[in-house]
Amino acid sequence: LEPSLSICCFRYFSPRIDDLNTFNQRIHRRLVRGNQYIPSTTKVDGVLAIRPCFVGARSVPGQDDGLVDEVLRLGDELVAELGA
Repeated sequence: LEPSLSICCFRYFSPRIDDLNTFNQRIHRRLVRGNQYIPSTTKVDGVLAIRPCFVGARSVPGQDDGLVDEVLRLGDELVAELGA
C-alpha cells in the first residue's frame, strides 16, 4: 500500500533509560531549540512519541532522514550525559 498520511510517530529507545517518555521529551526540546527540525509530540496509549509531519511549503526531500539522524545524535548525546 502507498502511504496515506504525512505523519509518522516514533521515539528514541535505549534499554539503559528507565523513563523513555521524559527522555524523548528532552530530545524534543533540543530539537525545537536547534530550530532545524520542529516536530510536535503526542502520546499513544500513554507513550510519548515524536510526531513529525512532512507536508507544507518548507518540507524538502531528505528532511525525514535528517530528522531521524538528529534524533539519534541527540539521544546518544543525552545517554552519554546521563552516564546511562
